[in-house]
Amino acid sequence: MKRLKNTHLDNKAIQKFGHTIASQGYTQVPNLLLEYQKELKISNSELRLLLHILQHRWDNNPGKTHPALKKLIKFSGMSSATIHRAKDKLIEKGYLKTLKMLRNPYRTHSYDITGLLTALRVEFHRTMQKKLESGAISKKEYEGYLEDTKLEIEYEKSKSEFDVFQNESQGSSEMKHY
Repeated sequence: MKRLKNTHLDNKAIQKFGHTIASQGYTQVPNLLLEYQKELKISNSELRLLLHILQHRWDNNPGKTHPALKKLIKFSGMSSATIHRAKDKLIEKGYLKTLKMLRNPYRTHSYDITGLLTALRVEFHRTMQKKLESGAISKKEYEGYLEDTKLEIEYEKSKSEFDVFQNESQGSSEMKHY
């Protein structure tokens, strides 16, 4: 358990949870993940695993997380077999990729969730398309959502290209997708 620090905390988190709880950390979970769990056919075990993976998401590397399997077992309360089944199903659905450390290819505890983020965007746009067709939103609102998504995709693409450049300029890549 972390000691209480007198560091800068998000005021909204303090208002929602109180200082004691907020100071121990909190996990940002996209609302769309909870709203579209059924549409994306994500089981409760898969969602639970995703929540624990999201807990370890790094700010400077938005698609990739690095929780060790032992940590996932300890904090999720799920068995190793349940975690592996959930992980395999998420990979099969295209929501998760495992990354192997090049220095130790037998250790796989890094995960890429960009497939999940893409699926959430696609489902969101399906929902907005239905709202447009039903008259619940205007064409201008719908086009605004499309423009926001285009900007996100361009940013992610440029970020990804920068990551590749940075890895190449340092002489080697740390991880490899499988």
